[in-house]
Amino acid sequence: MSSLISSFYTLVVAHYRYFINCGNATMTHLITLEKKMKKRSLQFITVLISLCIALTASAGDFKNVVVFGASYSDTGNVFAMNGGYPPVPYYNGRISDGPVWVEYLVESLGIEGLFLNYACSGAQTGETNTTGDYPGFLNEINIYLNSLEVSNSFPSAFALPKDSLFIIDIGGNDFWNVTDPAASISQAIENIQTGLTELVQAGAIQFFVVNGGDFGKIPKFNKDVVVATQASQLIAAFNLSLEQLISGFEAMNPQLTFTRFDLFTLTGYIVENFEEFGFMNVIDAKLDKESEVIAEGNYLFWDDIHPTTVGHKLLSDFALQEINCESCRGNRLPYFEEGLSITVPRIELGDDAYGFKLLPYINPDAEGFFWKLDLSTLTTVE
Repeated sequence: MSSLISSFYTLVVAHYRYFINCGNATMTHLITLEKKMKKRSLQFITVLISLCIALTASAGDFKNVVVFGASYSDTGNVFAMNGGYPPVPYYNGRISDGPVWVEYLVESLGIEGLFLNYACSGAQTGETNTTGDYPGFLNEINIYLNSLEVSNSFPSAFALPKDSLFIIDIGGNDFWNVTDPAASISQAIENIQTGLTELVQAGAIQFFVVNGGDFGKIPKFNKDVVVATQASQLIAAFNLSLEQLISGFEAMNPQLTFTRFDLFTLTGYIVENFEEFGFMNVIDAKLDKESEVIAEGNYLFWDDIHPTTVGHKLLSDFALQEINCESCRGNRLPYFEEGLSITVPRIELGDDAYGFKLLPYINPDAEGFFWKLDLSTLTTVE
């Protein structure tokens, strides 16, 4: 803050222009920042904005995100189907104590289109689900494809395959009660291949594939060294086959883009360096299901399998680093929030960049829309 203040000993007016593609026209948004230095304090910023009424995504990698998966990615689908699972203290149908990683990821990306999430807790790679009569991975894809067929009459209102990033987060639920590991892995890979083929045939070209997390690190298995080692080895073998499958798709379909997210390695890295990420416990579950007692402090795991929302946020931060999306605003372009306040995530002024929030106010000396700086939100950003 001091560097910002010292930069403005005199009145400075900075003009920041950015361009957004609005159909066939390009609108120029002019933000005029008026900064005044008095007694070494920044006192006032007035912002005048010419607004584009209907915004559409500019050309880029994708504008929609479509998710297929299980409990790590379920944002309440199974809960909506049964109206009660998971119960409190689980958060709004998530298998966690707050939002899950795909929610944080989509928020951080700032996509211009739709976020469609078909993930169902308990989903296996085929048409079965460990929690009951709910969709499996292939069912989730069929639901999307059926909706896609219906949407042909209004394509702009749906996430078309060619404009979407498909997140594939599936596999773990196939390995809870395994008697023949090789056969289970083979079947899971065959199912995933079927699902990917159906999506590619429908026009999908961009995929974000999450491999299996390290079962040996979760509270369900991490207390017994032998069991933990076996669990880790099983998922590692599945991940190897998954990588072979993806590599095969790439070789046969050079137009496709596959981004890998190595959850297995990341899980181990977080556990080994937990203090660096602000965790006090990466071994036990924060929630004791029997007593419903919730431990204090930052835990990596919410229950014996699933991360806390803090853990999910960390996963999303790592995932965000792997994704390139030219059409996403990436929380860098100004956007409206409640009450017509405007968040400006990043604006360059000279050699520095700042983020801040603008609050609407009435200017008695002029007509139009005016906003003023909320000083408490002014921060330097990279």
